[in-house]
Amino acid sequence: MPLNIRLTPAAVGAIHQWQMRTGQHQAHLRLAVNPGGCAGYFYTLNLASLHSTAGESELASDLMGITVVVPSHQYPLLSGLTLDYTEDLVGGSFRFNNPQAHQTCSCGHSFALTPGGG
Repeated sequence: MPLNIRLTPAAVGAIHQWQMRTGQHQAHLRLAVNPGGCAGYFYTLNLASLHSTAGESELASDLMGITVVVPSHQYPLLSGLTLDYTEDLVGGSFRFNNPQAHQTCSCGHSFALTPGGG
């Protein structure tokens, strides 16, 4: 099942750099949501080895050459998400644009759900 998640070219480049820097050249990107953060939920990104495949409770899709894996029960919270990467004078970071988010924190990593959603 193709995921309704989008990676920008900047995010793809940053993920490739992350893979190279950590020696995990073919690693999957695991994207998840956890309770906490400034606004109620926060995103987590991790690299998983090629030998760690998506389990039955996970969804996976190839997005611009990156295999993205998400927990299936969290997919409704992530559907429509765009993952971007931006750099400024203090460094770079991933940015999350999520249509399911009603409120986001200025950190860009924490969000609250749309009332009645998720």
